[in-house]
Amino acid sequence: MTRFFQIYQALVICGGLFLAPSICAAPPPSLTQSQDTILEAATTSKKAAAAAASSAAQASLAEDLAAAQSASDDLAKFLVQAEVPVPADNTATADEPADTKPLEVTPGPSDTVINCSGGMYFDADAGVLVYLKNVVVKDPRYDLSGADELKIFFAKKPVEAKPAESATESASPATPDAKTNAKSPLGGDIGAKFGDVERIVATGAVRIDQKPVAGKEAIKASGRVFTYHLKEDRIILSGGYPWFTQGTTYMRAKKPNLTLQLFPKTGSFNTQGEWEMGGNLEQKKKGSP
Repeated sequence: MTRFFQIYQALVICGGLFLAPSICAAPPPSLTQSQDTILEAATTSKKAAAAAASSAAQASLAEDLAAAQSASDDLAKFLVQAEVPVPADNTATADEPADTKPLEVTPGPSDTVINCSGGMYFDADAGVLVYLKNVVVKDPRYDLSGADELKIFFAKKPVEAKPAESATESASPATPDAKTNAKSPLGGDIGAKFGDVERIVATGAVRIDQKPVAGKEAIKASGRVFTYHLKEDRIILSGGYPWFTQGTTYMRAKKPNLTLQLFPKTGSFNTQGEWEMGGNLEQKKKGSP
């Protein structure tokens, strides 16, 4: 539950960034080569890994169902040979098992809801949670749509060195430790390996629409790639023809695959390549507090 709370908290923070001051401060440094490399690695598709994991799961499920059916057949043969009567309403070879019902959920007004049509995939080694195909995020403060993939990266926790055992402890018989034995049946405690959300990366025809807020001009933005680094409070829009609007002010790339980097809380930003900025500045001035 803690892991899901961190995911939703990060997405809520992502939406809250658009409540920051207007973009008007001095530009920050441009992206470095190492930052470009990190961005390229983060946007690499996880579809193949997800498909492989899904295929393995389906194969394992088929094997489990075959084993279960074989056990049921063996049980039925045993009951016949042993002449054990079986109630008619509880036979071991029932034609159709009872079906489960879908979970009914009514999201609250403050809830963040993520929908996707291509499944979800968590890479426990890399600490990456991936939502696949037609990803839509509905948040009280913003909507994110058009994403083909949405990745949430978790920071890895440093490995703590174990204290050296004393001669007495090493000579004593091992005793079970409640903490070390309390492992998840799904493969260990994920929270023990990873910390907070580090960054969020969405790829596709990504669009973000801020919900109207009193006293603030709504922000809309779009790009082939949208990334948000939580600790650095840094957003990057790139790929395709990225654009950004706030009220009557706009910025748009004039050529494909350009980059807009911005720091919402401070209002700092910078672009690369040929961009255009415009809008009704007089109207914005009159509407400003």
